[in-house]
Amino acid sequence: MKKLFLIAGFSIASMAIYANVNTEMTTNNVFIEVDDKGKVEIKPEELPKNTLAALGEVKIEKAFRLSDAEGNVSGYEVVVNDGQSSKTILFDKSGNALK
Repeated sequence: MKKLFLIAGFSIASMAIYANVNTEMTTNNVFIEVDDKGKVEIKPEELPKNTLAALGEVKIEKAFRLSDAEGNVSGYEVVVNDGQSSKTILFDKSGNALK
């Protein structure tokens, strides 16, 4: 009888751990669809202030303003280098980082 309770306890614990791990691994991805026509290279100084603040002290290699078909600003694309590698970060039209 003790073995039955022990096995049931381990089963319930493993199901709880498995359920917890799966919920923690859930992520949301945001995609901005941009064609090259709506992508214009700009000077890093032309980025919104909160974008520059969010980037901190990393080296900005290139910055782009993204526009929709009507020519309205839809976001920003920034290529940064942290000293080891380059990566691209997307920002919305207000300059807030997208996840």
